Amino acid sequence: MNKIITIKPLDDAPYGAKRPKWLWKWRLSKRKNGQLPASESQKKDPLRKTLRRKKPVFDLEYNSLKLRLYPAENICDLKLVMYGAHPASEQLERVDHLLKQARVFVDIGANVGLYSLIARQRMPPSARILSFEPDPRTVRKLRQNLDFNGAKNVTVIHGAVGSEEGYLPLFNASSHNVGRNTLVPNLAGDDGSGGINVPVRPLISYLEDAGIDQIDVLKIDVEGFEAEVLAPFLDQANKDLLPKYIMIEVVARDYWKQDVISMCHALGYETVYETSDDMHLEMTK
Repeated sequence: MNKIITIKPLDDAPYGAKRPKWLWKWRLSKRKNGQLPASESQKKDPLRKTLRRKKPVFDLEYNSLKLRLYPAENICDLKLVMYGAHPASEQLERVDHLLKQARVFVDIGANVGLYSLIARQRMPPSARILSFEPDPRTVRKLRQNLDFNGAKNVTVIHGAVGSEEGYLPLFNASSHNVGRNTLVPNLAGDDGSGGINVPVRPLISYLEDAGIDQIDVLKIDVEGFEAEVLAPFLDQANKDLLPKYIMIEVVARDYWKQDVISMCHALGYETVYETSDDMHLEMTK
């Protein structure tokens, strides 16, 4: 029998009510230097275990953004709490030249909103952002962080993106990292537990409903489901609708049903940045 993901209530106190008290503030100050250590060092850090056991909630600022963070539930939050750092800043710095004049940023797998919020800081006030997040608790955190920052022209879409319209189970992949929840069954947790059904629609349908006719930057991080999102869109979209720049997570590339990187190259994209985790592609034709 599938195990249902429990949707726990959020802390709805006003921003600032959850600032770290003196003991937590002192403990965090010993590590919070704006730099992420190597992955293995992060995993071995004893404070990581303490945060996951105690389950605190913190109000902290990062890059002038007001964030409510749940480090026991999400690796994104954990990095910000422990180190005051996250790859989103460096990733978006690479596309700053486009964001400064962009009309549309699409964030597929928005999580708690860090990419959307940093993009909002860099884009013209009239520019639009579409933020997709299927997890019911995480989408509430996303909306909360957007509200704390007064983010305008951000449309939150509580749903997933896929090849067909319908519903799919969102699998719980990690008890300490809701950001790893996935629509790919083989990437579910060790017990193979399932979760809640979430609505799924093709990206082109969402864009038509939102009146979007161009995309300047598209960021996608959907835990192994990237090909199911991008392949049909790349096949269906006209040239004017293709993103000028794509930021894609490739950690779970082995689970893709289609090689969307090759599809992008065939359409005129060039790889301009690549790590073991991420790839950036820019339209050059």
